[in-house]
Amino acid sequence: MNTTTTTTWPGPHVVQPAIERPTAMRLAQTEYQRVTDAVDALQFEDWTRPTDCTEWDVRQLVAHIAGQANLFSTPSELTRQMRSAKAQERRGQAGVDALTAAIEREPVKAYVPGWPWTPVGRLLRVLPLSVVRRLTGS
Repeated sequence: MNTTTTTTWPGPHVVQPAIERPTAMRLAQTEYQRVTDAVDALQFEDWTRPTDCTEWDVRQLVAHIAGQANLFSTPSELTRQMRSAKAQERRGQAGVDALTAAIEREPVKAYVPGWPWTPVGRLLRVLPLSVVRRLTGS
């Protein structure tokens, strides 16, 4: 007896989002604007203040936010970094710690990739100069 199993794409194991993409994008845009406004309001002396993340000051926290935006900028970048973390993960190490260690081990590259930096460059042209100065440490 021949038995055939059919599964419809994408299959039963795909997680369905709790909110629709247009709503998520609108919420993300609002939150990015809130972060930009908060960063823009920082004074020079604020950048070295401690945060609730006791090992980071404000500048390091803002850099972390920017790094996370890069991590999730494209599916291929996320996949690349996650694979790197998994390959270097130590027994008993938390996944986020493995990811952080893998990112920190990456050599500094002497080139600027088109994505995501071309859009970032465009954004830097329209951001208030005070925000750009704070982000670049100028």
